[in-house]
Amino acid sequence: MIDEGLSGTTMDRPALRTLRDLVNTKVIAAVVVHGPDRLSRNLGHQLLLAEEFEQAGVKLLIVSHPLEQGPEGWLFFQMRGPLAEYERAKILERTKRGLLGRAKAGHAYGASVPLGYRYVSEPHGGHFEIDEDEAAVVRRIFDLCLSGVPTWGIARRLTEEHLPTKRDRHPHSGGSKSAGVGVWHRDSVYSILTNETYIGKLFWNKRRRVTASNQVPRAREEWVEVPVPPIVPENVFAAVKGQLERNKLLATRNRKHDYLLVGGRLRCGYCGRTMSGISPNGKRRYRCNSIANMADPTQRCRGLLNATMVEQRVWAAIEQVLQQPEIIAAEVQRQQADAETQRAEILREVSLVEDALAKCDRDQQRWEHAYLGEAIDLQDFKAKKAEITTRRTSLLAQRQQLQAQLDSIGQEVDHVEALLDYCARIQQKLQRFDGAEKRLALQALDIRVT
Repeated sequence: MIDEGLSGTTMDRPALRTLRDLVNTKVIAAVVVHGPDRLSRNLGHQLLLAEEFEQAGVKLLIVSHPLEQGPEGWLFFQMRGPLAEYERAKILERTKRGLLGRAKAGHAYGASVPLGYRYVSEPHGGHFEIDEDEAAVVRRIFDLCLSGVPTWGIARRLTEEHLPTKRDRHPHSGGSKSAGVGVWHRDSVYSILTNETYIGKLFWNKRRRVTASNQVPRAREEWVEVPVPPIVPENVFAAVKGQLERNKLLATRNRKHDYLLVGGRLRCGYCGRTMSGISPNGKRRYRCNSIANMADPTQRCRGLLNATMVEQRVWAAIEQVLQQPEIIAAEVQRQQADAETQRAEILREVSLVEDALAKCDRDQQRWEHAYLGEAIDLQDFKAKKAEITTRRTSLLAQRQQLQAQLDSIGQEVDHVEALLDYCARIQQKLQRFDGAEKRLALQALDIRVT
């Protein structure tokens, strides 16, 4: 069994999982590996797997250094683990220094290839060349942005024209999962418009790895610039940067027109998508966000509402409710009754979990007595103990989840009481509320409109 392209430092490898399943079901008699580091490059993992094989009665045979039974054999086996880890660290350090040296020498080796380029391999290095077909798409994206088309509009236009994305052209290039062939996303368009590679500045060494799965940005002075052929002029790139800043200023949150129903509080009655404020020709409207659906144009609806009419009707309904305390009081009582019912049900579940935990303790004591009384052997005792530990861990997690639900219910009750107090305080001020105060009221009341 071989795990191609996967690190030997992890236990989450498909072929290794298959091997462990075969061992646990005892359908094989032996496991043959060339060396301990082929099994795993982590000493702890090696020892864990070796013990797992031994308990299942499966022999571990090492070709390069046969494992002798006895203390000396196990001592040598354990020494091999740190040596493998040391060797891996040396390889990583040499690789890193080599890549850095190649980058400083002007080679683009190891860098991801953006749309518009292809990588040409060379001995001990490589360079980028312009792919004219892809470069034409890149230049068109920059031209559309300069003409005032927003990123989502560019993505929609490219999708409607069925232009292939970088992932469509190179399906094995990695990256996020594609939404479909020829489907563009506004984030992809924004990444292209802000990528300095297109003006001939490819930067390497931009991030520093702190853990196996986490990287942090380096200071810009530590970046290594690798020259590549430019696709767009620097003045065009600068102009696009300015256009993107203007687009931000024209975004919903910064528009000069005020909207009451923001933050996803208004949903389209046709398709259920959220609606956002727009102002074509200075007229305030709410438009369904399905208009930006790139993957499936058939799901776009034409939901459009007069903003002034909608806001007046919504706020009038809210004023009517706030001026009738009996309606609020009835809702508060209903929510409090629901909360108490939920609390009682959760407490019953907590009691059942506590009983199950107590049974785990009793079972463990019973198996300990059985082992001490030599009624079962060590292997059976370890198996039973592991089973009980697994069961206890699951029960503790369940108890923690139930406690979190109890805490949440308590917060909901406090929220309801605060809501009643808030309504009583603002009843006399409703007529004088400005747009910001009305939005705060909607947030406090958690109003959703369809």
